[in-house]
Amino acid sequence: MLPKLAKPGDDLLTGGRGPLLVDALAERWSTDLYRWGTQVWAELMSEPAP
Repeated sequence: MLPKLAKPGDDLLTGGRGPLLVDALAERWSTDLYRWGTQVWAELMSEPAP
């Protein structure tokens, strides 16, 4: 089962926040399907330490 982004009007009290948070924080993200389930991966950008 692929994760779905929440849409306006969705009930976020019972679920669906995970993909929305990943989408907001990640530079890019996607999913890989395996026979045992789905893996979500994300790439985050960060600034080098001063």
